[in-house]
Amino acid sequence: MSKGGLRLRSVVSGQIGILILVFLLITAAGGYLTYGAYVQSETTTEERTVSQWEVQQEFDHSATVTRDNTVFALGTVLDGRNTYFGNIAPKLDGSFSTGYTGESDGVEVTESVTLVYRSVDEDTGTVYWSEEQELTETATEDLPPDESTNSNFTINTSAVNSRLGDINSELGSDPGSVEIFVEAETQFSGTVDGQSVDQTYTNQLPIDIGTDTYTVDDPGEATDEFTQSETVSVPVEPSPIERYGGPILLVLGLLGSALLAVAYRNGGLELTDAEREYLSYQQDLTQFDEWIVRVSLPESVFDRPVARAASLADLADFAIDSNNPVVEDPETGTYYVVDDDAIYRFDPPAMDESEIESLVSLFEVNPTAEEETTDTQTDADTDDDEDSRPDTDDEATSPIK
Repeated sequence: MSKGGLRLRSVVSGQIGILILVFLLITAAGGYLTYGAYVQSETTTEERTVSQWEVQQEFDHSATVTRDNTVFALGTVLDGRNTYFGNIAPKLDGSFSTGYTGESDGVEVTESVTLVYRSVDEDTGTVYWSEEQELTETATEDLPPDESTNSNFTINTSAVNSRLGDINSELGSDPGSVEIFVEAETQFSGTVDGQSVDQTYTNQLPIDIGTDTYTVDDPGEATDEFTQSETVSVPVEPSPIERYGGPILLVLGLLGSALLAVAYRNGGLELTDAEREYLSYQQDLTQFDEWIVRVSLPESVFDRPVARAASLADLADFAIDSNNPVVEDPETGTYYVVDDDAIYRFDPPAMDESEIESLVSLFEVNPTAEEETTDTQTDADTDDDEDSRPDTDDEATSPIK
């Protein structure tokens, strides 16, 4: 394991309680989100359409050429035009129809079509006079869906013009404007899509009769839509965080707590004495690296008395106080500080990477972990590798303080 692994174990060992608490909180948060997303989903209410249908009504109109002319042949049907020629086709043929969609056994439809002409004040809406002429009336029972009624009518525009002339002669000047329109009044009743309906509709087809032409202002199809809805409860779809984040946090929290617990039970998180010494040495090496030079010392240096330092930090502190560098022998890795009267030495802890427990082994369920740890510590307590250079008889036995 690298020194980074040792530092990690040291931190984890010192904060084991806090780390387990963090993983337990993660587990609780993941469980809460997962429970809300998959076990106890919230519901909301919404309006849902259960049936939708409509009533459709419209006018159709045409005029047949009944007088000789050089443009249209006799009997030509002029269909769906806005303007018709009163001199050659004075009669307007029309029809009014009512149909509906949906499901029903049939509805009753009564239609009354009337021609209305009247004088109206355009500003105030005051009706000065009005006259009506019934064109047709039809009654249809059990009209099925997707079929329509057909109330046919005919208007002689020449006769209407003549009648308007008579009224104008009788009344003299007319303070209003003359309006002419076909009015269709429909009574629609029955049951459609299980919904009882009783409606009255009024539709108008305006006509403007001039001297030689007349114009029809067709309003197009009129529709009346019916919608039946009901209130239903529907589940609230969980958010992506609840759907995916909850299980991930739950597994992460449980796995982290379990791994820490196993590692703690195996005792593998605690550093051995050899590992602590090695980690302390690595930390000192990082801290005092700028004071260390790597050169080979001459043999004459080793004629001085030798004093051993307990740690690289002690040796570096002494070097700083005495204004001497720390010398690392590139061959042996031993550290020296050379003074006029003595040579001061530190031997780095001899520890193989294989002697340090693997991080993976910390999380293995191993009942003999304690015995293995003891064996590892025993193997680590070997004699220090002596410098290939001979020590003098005057070597000090006390470390530098």
